[in-house]
Amino acid sequence: MHQLIPDDFVLQSEYATTHVTLEDCLSHRSGLPGHHAQLGAKSVQEATRLLRHLSFTKEPRTEWQYSNHMYWAVSHMVEVQTGKSLEQFMTHRLWRPLEMNNTFLSLEHADAHTIGRPHMSLAQSYHWDEKINKLSPLPYWDDIGMSGAGALVSTVSDQAKWLRSFINRNGPLSPAGYEALTSPHMLMPPTSARFQGPHCYGMGWFIARYHGELVLFHPGGTVGFAANVILLPELNWGVVGMCNGSSDGILDVPMWHLVDEFLEIPFDRRINVFQE
Repeated sequence: MHQLIPDDFVLQSEYATTHVTLEDCLSHRSGLPGHHAQLGAKSVQEATRLLRHLSFTKEPRTEWQYSNHMYWAVSHMVEVQTGKSLEQFMTHRLWRPLEMNNTFLSLEHADAHTIGRPHMSLAQSYHWDEKINKLSPLPYWDDIGMSGAGALVSTVSDQAKWLRSFINRNGPLSPAGYEALTSPHMLMPPTSARFQGPHCYGMGWFIARYHGELVLFHPGGTVGFAANVILLPELNWGVVGMCNGSSDGILDVPMWHLVDEFLEIPFDRRINVFQE
C-alpha cells in the first residue's frame, strides 16, 4: 500500500507502513483497531492521511480487527491509481456490466437518478423518538469520506444481481477474483452463537458454517439505515435485505429466519441471538 500511495499511506509503525498490503487492508489484519471515534472525513484522501495519527494495538497479521479506515485507504489508492473517482471506477468495472443501474456512491447522483422516474424515490430513514413515542424522520448522512467502507445507495434488486454474480461466477470478476474474495484470509473470534467451526474473514465477507453449510455474509449500515447480504454458495442461494432503520436485529432476525426456512431447520434448533 505504501508503494502505491507513499505520501498518504503512513502509519505510526514504520514496519506496518512498509509491510501492510492491499490484502491485509481488505481482510482487517493490519493491526489497526476500529478507532470508531475517528470515523469520517471530508475525503478518502483525508481519511487515509489521518492514519498516521492512529495507534496500533497489534502487529500486522497477528489478529483480526475490523477497520473501516483501511477500506478508505484502499478506496483512495484505487482513485490515485486509476485517475477516477471510486464511484466512476465501480460503475465502469462492476455495476454496469452487471446491469446494476440503480447503484451509486453519491447521494447527489442517486437523487438525480430519480428525476423523471415517478416510480423511484430515495428511502426516508427514521429513528424511534422516545419523547413523542413514535418514529421520526432523520436527515440523510452524506459522508463522502465513508465511501469504500459503505455508504452505497442501491436497491434490493441490484444487490440480488451482485449476489447472483457470486453464485454464477461468470463476470465481471475473474474466477480467481471471486475465489480470492470468498476464501478465508484471517481467523477471527466467534461473533455469534449461531455459527459452528472456525469463523474467518475473506475480503469483504464473513465466512462461517451454519448447520453444516458454508455461509458468506456481511451486515452493515449508516445512521438510519441497515443492510445485510447472506450467501450459501454451495447451495446457489442468497438473500439481501435493506431497511430504513438501524437497530441491530431489524434485519438479522427476518433474514436468518429465511435461511432457516430454506434449509428446513427444525424450530427447536433455530437460534435467535436477539431473543431475550
